[in-house]
Amino acid sequence: MNLEVNSLEYKCWHEIGHTVVCLHLGGTVEFVEIMGEENEGRGFARARCNTTPDIRPLVLCAGFATEYLLLRKGFLAAIDEKEFTQLIFNNATIDREMYHHVSDQHDFSCQDCCSNN
Repeated sequence: MNLEVNSLEYKCWHEIGHTVVCLHLGGTVEFVEIMGEENEGRGFARARCNTTPDIRPLVLCAGFATEYLLLRKGFLAAIDEKEFTQLIFNNATIDREMYHHVSDQHDFSCQDCCSNN
C-alpha cells in the first residue's frame, strides 16, 4: 500500500481507526461516510460512534493512532516526517474540537477531520 497523505483513502483510514476502537471497546457505530471526488483531491470522511464516557477518549485518539501506524508501517507515500507530524497533530486538534461538542447522548462525531489540509 502506498497512500498519499490526506487523500480521501487516507482520510477513510483515519475514520476506520475510530470505528474499530469503538467497536472493540463495546461502543456502536452509527455510520461511516465517505463523500467527495478522489480525482479532484477533495472530499471528506466521517464516522459517528456511540460511546460511553469511559471509552470516548480512546475512540477519539484512534484516528491519530491509525495515521501514526500508517507511517511507521511504511504504508504512506514519501513525506517529510516534520511535515507529517504537523499534519497528524492538526488532525488530532480537529478531533479534539469535535470531542468537546459531544452531545448529552454520548455520541462522538468526527466530521471533516482532514479536509482542511
